[in-house]
Amino acid sequence: MRILDRYILREFIRGFFLSLFALIFIHIVVEMFEQISMFIDRNVGMLKVLEYYLYELPSAVTFLSPIAILIACFISVGSLSKHFELVAIRGAGISPLRIVLPLSIVGCVIMLSMFILGETLIPISLSAKEQFKREEIRGLPPKRVEIARDVYFVGEENRFYKIDYVDGSTSTVKGITIYKFSDDMRLVERIDARSGRYGQFLWVFYDGVLRRWNGRDDKISIYEQVFDTLRVDWLKEGIEMLLVERKKPETMNYRELQRYIEFRRRSGYDVTEELSDLYYKISYHFINLIIILIGVPLATKVRTSGLVFGFAIAMLSSFLYWGITQLGRALGRAGFFSPALGSWLPNIIFAIVGGLLLYDMLRR
Repeated sequence: MRILDRYILREFIRGFFLSLFALIFIHIVVEMFEQISMFIDRNVGMLKVLEYYLYELPSAVTFLSPIAILIACFISVGSLSKHFELVAIRGAGISPLRIVLPLSIVGCVIMLSMFILGETLIPISLSAKEQFKREEIRGLPPKRVEIARDVYFVGEENRFYKIDYVDGSTSTVKGITIYKFSDDMRLVERIDARSGRYGQFLWVFYDGVLRRWNGRDDKISIYEQVFDTLRVDWLKEGIEMLLVERKKPETMNYRELQRYIEFRRRSGYDVTEELSDLYYKISYHFINLIIILIGVPLATKVRTSGLVFGFAIAMLSSFLYWGITQLGRALGRAGFFSPALGSWLPNIIFAIVGGLLLYDMLRR
C-alpha cells in the first residue's frame, strides 16, 4: 500500500509544482503585458520590473494553487484511469479511497501552508508592492498627508487611536481617544482629550480624562483622572505614524484584522465588511482541500469521458467555485446575509458536491 501511496503522491506533487510554476509564469506575463505601457512611459528598467513582480509572487501562489491542484489531480489520477491502472487497483481489492486519502493529506498540508503564507509573507509583500509601485515606478514621494480626518490607527501594545482631526504641519490633533486592550481584548486604559500636541517623543493632551481598569469580572477597580494637561511619554506612535496610509484588510494578518474589528465594534461602528474579510481569510484556503474532493472523482472518468472533456468540466467547476466564493463574499460584505455564511457557504456547497462525486466513484 505504501508503494501505491508513494507512486500517487510522487506524480501529484510533481504535477502540482510544474503546474503552479507554469500558471505563475502565465499570470505574470499577462499582467506584464497589461502594465507594459506604464513601464515604457516611465522608463522602468528590467530589474525594477522583476522586483515589482517578485512582490506579486506570494499572492499569486495562493491564488493559483487550487488550479494547480486540479491539474495535478488529472496528471496523477487521470493517468491511472487512462492506462487502466485503476481497474488493476480495484481488481486487487483496494478501495478507491486509498487514492483519495494520501491526496487529501497533501491537500491539508497545502491548505495550512497557504494559510501561513497568507498570515506572514503576503501582507508584507502586498504593502511593499504598493509602496514600490508608487515610489520606484511612478516616482512619487512616500504617501503622506498633512491633514487627515476621522483617523483610525492600530498601534503597538494593543493600542487603538480614534482621532477626529490631525494636522501634521502643526503636529496637533483634535478629538482624540486612545484605547489600550489586554491580550484577551479587555479594555484596560482609555484616554479622551479635546486636543493634543506632539513634539520630541512626547504627547501633551489637553482637557480630558484618563481611565484605567484593573482586575476582571466583579472585582474591577476603576482609576479616573480628569486633567487640564497630561504629558505622556509612553506612547510609541508619533504624529507621523498617524498620517501614513491606513492598512487595507488584505495587508493585515488575521490577528491584526481581528483586533481592528474588535476596536471598531467597541466604538459602535458597523463591522460587516471587515468581518466578511476576516472569515474569508480562513475560508478561502479550504478550496485547496475541497478541490481534491472534486478533481479526483472527475479524473477517474478520463477513460470513459475523455481527457479533454473531463478536464474542461473540472476547470469549469473550479472557476464556478471561485465565482460563487467571490459572490458570497460580496453579498456578505453588503449585508444581504451574515458575513460568516457568505464566506463559508460556497465551501459547504462544493464540499457536498465533492462528497456526492466521491460516493458515485465508490459506487461504480
